[in-house]
Amino acid sequence: MRKVFLIISMLCLGMMAGAQRFAPYRQYVTFNAGIGLNGYGYSLADEGSKDINGGMMLRLGYHYVKRDCGFWAGLMLQSFNHNTVISHTQEIPKAVNQDGAYFTHLTRFNDLEENNRQLLFSIPVEFNYRIYMGEGMKLILGVGPVVNFSMRNRFRVTSGSLKTMMLYPEYGDMLVDDEAHQHHLYTTSGFNGKYKLKTAPGMIFDATILYPLEKNFELNVGFYGTVMSSQLGKCHEYVYDPDCMQSDAYTNPVYNGVFDSKAVDKLSPFSMGVTVGLYYYISFKDKKSSSGGSGSN
Repeated sequence: MRKVFLIISMLCLGMMAGAQRFAPYRQYVTFNAGIGLNGYGYSLADEGSKDINGGMMLRLGYHYVKRDCGFWAGLMLQSFNHNTVISHTQEIPKAVNQDGAYFTHLTRFNDLEENNRQLLFSIPVEFNYRIYMGEGMKLILGVGPVVNFSMRNRFRVTSGSLKTMMLYPEYGDMLVDDEAHQHHLYTTSGFNGKYKLKTAPGMIFDATILYPLEKNFELNVGFYGTVMSSQLGKCHEYVYDPDCMQSDAYTNPVYNGVFDSKAVDKLSPFSMGVTVGLYYYISFKDKKSSSGGSGSN
């Protein structure tokens, strides 16, 4: 993804530089709002399922065009809403109890559903190509690189439960429920918190139809999409860490969350949806004005 990001960036810069040789040109301020499927691409290491709830997009930018070619640059805000259900048994070998005895710690996730929400701030740059359709309508095709910054990300367990157990292989004995509570092992859900995600490059693409309105405004309706590289950085080993690796443990168990553990192999946000907005043109220049006149309109 990073190599593709760099290649597309260089191509966009080269095409935009070449487009400066042509005239006339137009400049616009643009605003778009969209709604669609905003989710994450990842694979679960164990049994479970995932569901995309969708999200929204807001975009403000500057559009420059000469004849058929141009570029767009701006700021974008996207929201992500995703559910993950895990139903497996997490195993921690060679745990140590208060008496210094070794055992295998087990955490059984019983359809534990975790809701993940993220607010993503992005800086995109697009190379645009215009196709004139008649009656003032235009089709704009765009593609380019985007850099994504995670502004806010939180998780909350909404349903299901987890049960912790201790298995002593030499005795073939398993402790659960009340006896497990003596070791501060939890059997209920209700966890929430936040997780850290790194800055990630990606690509943005869209197709927009412009329809002229009164004065300097044009209505735009279209389709947008983004793909991004993985946001996962250094994460914890386990979804639920009972702090069981020392003889004085079990005092600070932590639920790290699915996206802050090795339960997932990557975390690549993506979005696709429909968008509507306005283009407001702020200047126009033709060949005569570029050679000496003041041809603003």
